[in-house]
Amino acid sequence: MTNPKAAGLSTRFVAAVIDYMILSSISVLVISGTYFTRSQYYPNVVCFLLGIVYFVWFLSSSRQATPGKRAVGIYVARAEDNRPLTPLVALARTLVIDAF
Repeated sequence: MTNPKAAGLSTRFVAAVIDYMILSSISVLVISGTYFTRSQYYPNVVCFLLGIVYFVWFLSSSRQATPGKRAVGIYVARAEDNRPLTPLVALARTLVIDAF
């Protein structure tokens, strides 16, 4: 993994679509499983946290990519040494990117 190059916008878009399709499928299962709860906010909170865990888990793993990123050949690494992100850095990245 020497001399990596940045992925293009269309490649990143396809990766995001794949990841959000996976997350949407899981979210439907979560929402349908919590349909009869008293709180209308519970499914939203669970789905939000699930999304954060999904991205942090995969980006800080040894594979350095979510399933969508892997499908299109993208990986995420630390700039200084191409090693996987730490969970804390992956969390910060996820929160900043998802905020926009």
